[in-house]
Amino acid sequence: MIKISEIMFYGRYFDNGKQKYNNYWWYSKADEKLFSIEEIMQSFNYESEVEISESDIFIPLFKVNIYSLEKAFISDLNNKEISKKFKNKDGEMLDISFLQYIEREPFIGNSWFDYERKILCSEAEKWCKENNIPYKL
Repeated sequence: MIKISEIMFYGRYFDNGKQKYNNYWWYSKADEKLFSIEEIMQSFNYESEVEISESDIFIPLFKVNIYSLEKAFISDLNNKEISKKFKNKDGEMLDISFLQYIEREPFIGNSWFDYERKILCSEAEKWCKENNIPYKL
């Protein structure tokens, strides 16, 4: 049985177009553990991501695009002043500015971390249900 609290942060994903693989983290149905794609290729002698996905042994882990999540959080704050600070920023620039901002504003930072945990937990739970993986919160 998988613990949501132990896997949810593995779902954090930064879509910057520089990823070597489409899915970095995989769940092994046989071992009931998470593996990085490099571990799978090295330990189980797979040669490609396609080969791994066709194996019926590994399931790609859910992904939550953190850049999009940060934008959604900013939008959900419904604060024109805060929205203005991030209006023309995307991707890594948004992330850097956002992290600097929440470090200076602990109340917003705490709200962000709660928001992120809630989404990651929800996506992990949804992924478990879709893949018939027993889980506990």
